[in-house]
Amino acid sequence: MNKVYVLGSLNIDFNIDCNIFPQKGETIMCSETFTNSGGKGANQAVACSKLGGKTNLIGCVGNDEFGSVLIKELLNYQVNTSHVLMLEKYKTGKAFVICSNCDNRIIVDLGSNLFITEKHIEDGLADALENDLFICQLETNLNAVYYGLKEAKQRKMLTILNPAPAIKLDESIYSLVDIIIANETEAEILTGIYPKSDEDCKKIYEILAKKGISKLIITLGKEGSIYLDANTIKKQKCKKVETVDTTGAGDTYIGALAYQLSLGEKIENVMEFCSKASALTVMKKGAQQSMPDLNDINQYFKGDKI
Repeated sequence: MNKVYVLGSLNIDFNIDCNIFPQKGETIMCSETFTNSGGKGANQAVACSKLGGKTNLIGCVGNDEFGSVLIKELLNYQVNTSHVLMLEKYKTGKAFVICSNCDNRIIVDLGSNLFITEKHIEDGLADALENDLFICQLETNLNAVYYGLKEAKQRKMLTILNPAPAIKLDESIYSLVDIIIANETEAEILTGIYPKSDEDCKKIYEILAKKGISKLIITLGKEGSIYLDANTIKKQKCKKVETVDTTGAGDTYIGALAYQLSLGEKIENVMEFCSKASALTVMKKGAQQSMPDLNDINQYFKGDKI
């Protein structure tokens, strides 16, 4: 099994459940509030680790109560936190998640996530080997993302970019990325095309392939996901379950993919597994605590071939 290194964010999530989303100037009453551990980097690391991946997280928290809670939770999930730094001068990142009718709106205060340094990344990847996996998102400072991808490529690691929250990226980044995993909105921001059809997905892949990537997965919400490379197009239907909260579903998909790839599975052959993992996540509230382990997947989808 190859190791998985995640460069990314750690946030404390403040969750608000309500019947409707408030309009401009409107005050509404919520039905429930709760906090839990989150951040795209931490979520993806936890999703991979809970399935059995050898997962390492590179990131920052503040020297405050929230930072201590996040590290404790990661350790409970067997994530290696040796390179999660606790910074004195900055506050731990926070996310404010409003959930209504199985949909959500998220506002993030990145806090300490913005202060990952090149030295921090070098130390975090010091033990990485050829064919280990490197995953990053965009909830940290962009210099860290670029540097992390560059360092991972130099070590001949498999590099995965989840361009979230999506922004236009410098063209030079794409040659450092082996696999991009994006949802519909992220794909549109990167290419100007919203994927409403297979043909749209092909056009998105062609644009990104010309910039340097070799493989693309677009997650399509209730429509499932689609994988594209130079020779293959494969669609995966979404597993039908009762949706409670979609928070963390995309991160679960990425963590599940990383776990399967760390075992040497082919990317085009693991999408059903990722779909199953994501489906179980949306059946519960929250992010990390709702992510499944292998036993959860085997029990719920008993009889299905993974």
